[in-house]
Amino acid sequence: MRGHINIALCVLALSEAPAQDSPLIIHGSIKEHLTDTRPSKLIVQARDLEDPANIVSADVSDRAKYVLVLNRISKYSISYQSPGFVARHITIDMHGPSATEWSNGFDIEIDLTLLRPVSDEHYDILDEPMARCAFDSSAREFRWDLEYSEALRKKILPLFEDYKRRSNMYMKKGR
Repeated sequence: MRGHINIALCVLALSEAPAQDSPLIIHGSIKEHLTDTRPSKLIVQARDLEDPANIVSADVSDRAKYVLVLNRISKYSISYQSPGFVARHITIDMHGPSATEWSNGFDIEIDLTLLRPVSDEHYDILDEPMARCAFDSSAREFRWDLEYSEALRKKILPLFEDYKRRSNMYMKKGR
């Protein structure tokens, strides 16, 4: 009889714990900004901002395609890194969906480009998340913060224009 009570308590404790039934799956591909070549040794990781010791790594193919599976409801900073490239970051806040909405899981495709540093250019602005995503309860889906993205795009545009100009100079010189 004692064994049955313990099992019942375990089942009760599990049913009360807030958990999602299905994961958030983030997938996509990464390329170099100007040449569309695929970076090697790509690392895609999500750092849990509410529990920084929790780091989730994506499965990454040789073709620079990745799949990142997040099973814990939290806010994450996702970094995209490869040797010889400037890292890029996004944030995703997974709070918001109900247990019913989580039952089907969610899927987000994120394709992006990485930059090779050119000369002594300052890339500090790319330390900021390039995009932010959160659950929109009225639409019942994850959505990008377009106002944030547009404001950041305006700040980054001069860097990208200068990057393109300098990259073309280096390519013409055979560097």
